[in-house]
Amino acid sequence: MLQVPLVTPRLIGALAVASLCSGVIASWRAFRCREPSAKVLAAGGQVALIAALGALALRAFVWLLFEYWGTETKATVGVGALFLVWPGIVDTLTWLATGQTCFDSATLIAWATVSGGLIGFWDGLHQIHDWRRHAGLTFLADVTWGSGGSNLGLVVHFLNLNWGQPAPTVRLGAHCYDRGVCFSPAYAFALGNVCGNLRGRGDGPLMRHELVHVFQNRVFGPVYPITYVLWATLLFVPAVIWGLNVGRPKDVIYSWCYANNPWEEWAYRHGGSRPAGLVWPTRRIVAAAIALL
Repeated sequence: MLQVPLVTPRLIGALAVASLCSGVIASWRAFRCREPSAKVLAAGGQVALIAALGALALRAFVWLLFEYWGTETKATVGVGALFLVWPGIVDTLTWLATGQTCFDSATLIAWATVSGGLIGFWDGLHQIHDWRRHAGLTFLADVTWGSGGSNLGLVVHFLNLNWGQPAPTVRLGAHCYDRGVCFSPAYAFALGNVCGNLRGRGDGPLMRHELVHVFQNRVFGPVYPITYVLWATLLFVPAVIWGLNVGRPKDVIYSWCYANNPWEEWAYRHGGSRPAGLVWPTRRIVAAAIALL
């Protein structure tokens, strides 16, 4: 049985302090931007509230998972890998090497509380949600079912602290960075609800493409990144062999592992571009997806 209570007086006190600090940071940021006094207070209050809600939501989600699955080793590795990412990676490696894990259920619940609060803090600080529409659902998805991607996105925020450049957009339901950490200077990307390396293209087809990936993470949760990576992994060696055979290894790897990935096919239908000669017919993508996944 799970011995960790969902809520304790100590937790409430810690959340109150953390929320207060988050609100102060947001208020100071708004003050530095010379916002009116009312907006300064509103910014601080919003961030404090969203940070607290994020912490409680992800804590409750992970707590319920352990209540349902139990606290055995496989459960802790699975919950960590699927929804918290970083402790899951560590536990997976140590479990495969030694049969033991570094984190237990209580530690992962505490980790979830902190990461949920950080997700809420950044969401509030960058004002990404339009609360007049469906922001409650999108925010809840980011700190529960889609929390794996959101935890990946947290790394982008911290890496971009000194050299990232947020795009001048708000209430799109996603974080937007024009400059900062990237996988390739030529490509934008989306991790969870964070879109990076937009380079001034945050209001056109490219942004629509990346917002589809944000939606995919919210709706399909860990299924999205797992099947995305699985597709690329399974096709990589065949792509290399065929690419060398036809004398175009770079194009074939790009086409097989990325451009025709079903998740990318979906996103490209809403925006962005890729070389037409490397795009497969839809029926071939569907057939490959059924065979591989």
